Amino acid sequence: MSIGSHPSGPGPSEIPGHEPLPPELKPSERRAHARFSVQPFYSPLHVRGLNDSGDPVEGFVYDVSLGGLRFEADQAIPPGTPIELHITLPLMHSAGSRRTLEARANVVWIEDEDDPPPYKMAAVFTGFADPSDERRLRQQLEGGRYQRAA
Repeated sequence: MSIGSHPSGPGPSEIPGHEPLPPELKPSERRAHARFSVQPFYSPLHVRGLNDSGDPVEGFVYDVSLGGLRFEADQAIPPGTPIELHITLPLMHSAGSRRTLEARANVVWIEDEDDPPPYKMAAVFTGFADPSDERRLRQQLEGGRYQRAA
């Protein structure tokens, strides 16, 4: 794990535009957004550095919230790296809607980067390609389709 990184993801004070919550709350209650588990091998992800013109890195989502996600990929992406994500979540298809979400994010931690791949990482969303992407993610998460992560 990188210095200054945290395996449970970013705290609310690390998410742009969010005020820190009172310290007396348990860590799981201090998150600005509820996390939801997804089945990794049914949740493909394509990641590309914002300044990278090469092929995207492929991986899988483990959990997601309106503030960010935890994922794995065969290539380590250093914390602080701005990335572009193409995310496909299970059940994210309905008549007339796109199945993939497009978002921008910053990698906030990587777990055991000295171990062989795959690498588990977390990223905080900094924006969505289109307002409909954020709206569709919110509908998916609030629609009861996914189980809350511990």
